[in-house]
Amino acid sequence: MPAPQLATASITDRIQALSSRDSILPFEVRAVERDIERLMSVSAAEAYMLSGMLQAALGEYEKSKDMHLKGLRLVADEVSLVNFGISMRRVGRLQEAKTNFLKALERSPGSVEILEKVVNTLTFLCDYEGLEDIIARFRKANSNYIVEDMKCMETFRSIESHLTSLNIPFSEFKMVGAFIERVMNEFDLVNEGMLERLSNFDGVPHLYLEISLPVKNAQQLVSVNERIAELVLECDDISSWDKLVVNFVDKRTGSVSAVA
Repeated sequence: MPAPQLATASITDRIQALSSRDSILPFEVRAVERDIERLMSVSAAEAYMLSGMLQAALGEYEKSKDMHLKGLRLVADEVSLVNFGISMRRVGRLQEAKTNFLKALERSPGSVEILEKVVNTLTFLCDYEGLEDIIARFRKANSNYIVEDMKCMETFRSIESHLTSLNIPFSEFKMVGAFIERVMNEFDLVNEGMLERLSNFDGVPHLYLEISLPVKNAQQLVSVNERIAELVLECDDISSWDKLVVNFVDKRTGSVSAVA
């Protein structure tokens, strides 16, 4: 592996390690920034990409997006797009993550890794409209791979069957997903996992979505749940509101994620 690629891989690993922690010390950030600055003269595109990834690890949406866009103006390959998507997902901008993962899949239509990121992001967005077409294009590019064996596809088929059994249209499920992302952005929270299952209350079956968040306290948890209920109930286009239950939970006490 050439030296610049080794440097990029090393910095990427360090950024991923930082992003998995609840607190990051300033000197650790500065150390990564110095290594990115050294890379700038060798590969500006990779340096901008890494800067975007670092800013996302710090929770800086605008700065992250700006750095990634600068890099994409120089090189817009699938690696750059995937990392842009990962950064946007890390800061809770799922629609933007979806856009970049799909662009990456267009450039590498048979990539299992990129398809997995697309499907998982669509699951978090509750947006399965068009997924069958995406899968069909993937199969043309990678006909030997068994798509249905993927864990993310198992999750999709499970949710699809539940929606069908409850007569909930994909379009309404997608609207609920948009509200979920809106609430998380309003409260500056990023989902830590999602659990989905069929449930029943007073004899009425419904689809239950449990989303774990790093809430600050119990009051904030109450506020985010009140906000999502308000948005769903006020939307005249969601007729199946009584069959869709969204529950935000504290990540410290919530259920284990069913979606990677």
